Amino acid sequence: MVVKGKAIRKKISGIDKTERAYKILQNRIFSGYYLPRQHLVESTLSNDLGINRMIVREMLKRLAMEGLVVTQPYKGCKVADISTQQAYETYQVEAILEGFAAFLATERIGKHELKELENLIGESKKLDLQKVEKWEEYNRKIHRVIIKACRNSRLINIIIDNVKFSNYWFIVLSTPGQIPKKNQEHELILEAIKERNAVKVRQLVENHIMDAAGDISERLQNIFPIFKSGKKSVGYK
Repeated sequence: MVVKGKAIRKKISGIDKTERAYKILQNRIFSGYYLPRQHLVESTLSNDLGINRMIVREMLKRLAMEGLVVTQPYKGCKVADISTQQAYETYQVEAILEGFAAFLATERIGKHELKELENLIGESKKLDLQKVEKWEEYNRKIHRVIIKACRNSRLINIIIDNVKFSNYWFIVLSTPGQIPKKNQEHELILEAIKERNAVKVRQLVENHIMDAAGDISERLQNIFPIFKSGKKSVGYK
C-alpha cells in the first residue's frame, strides 16, 4: 500500500508539473513574450519547460483549441495572429471594471491594505528594470489589493473571470521607460486613494489601463508595420 501511495503522489506531481508548464506557455502567449506569428519549436519548448516533447505536442494542441496557436501541416505551430481591435476592447472593459472597483475601494480600503500598497509600490521601484516578469508580479499584486478592497464580491469575480489584464504586458514593459512610467502612475493612484478622492482614483486607474492599450498598439506597429490603428482589427495574410 505504501508503494502504491508513492506512485500516486509521483503521478499527481507529474500532472502538476505539466499543468504549470502549460500555464507558463499560455501566459507567455497572452503577455506577448511570444509574438504573433512566432514559430514554437517543440524541442526548444521541451528544453525550456523541462518536459518531454510528447507533452509539449499535447499542450500545443490544447492551445490550438483555445485559438492561441495555429498548426500548419509540415510547418509546425506558430502563435496566432492578434486582433488589435480585440486587444483594445479588452483593455476598455478592464478600464471600466477596475476603475469602478477602485472608486469603491477608495472609501472602503483599510489601513493594512494601504500599507500593503505602499510596500508593494516601494518594492517594485527597487527592481532591476530589465526584470519585466518580476515587475509584472508586483503589478498584479498592486491591482489585486485595490480590486479586493472594493468589497463587492460580484464585481471582483467578474474581473477575475473575464479580464486578463496581463494581456501583452511583455510587449509594453520591454519598451524602455515604461516601467518607471507605470511606477509613477501607481504612486499617483495611491496618493489619490489616501486623499479619499474616489472620482480622481477612478479616472487615474482608467487612464493607467487605457494608456497601456495605446502603448501596445504603438509597440505592435513598430514591430509589425502591417498593423494599423489599435482600434481596427488587423490580421495577417
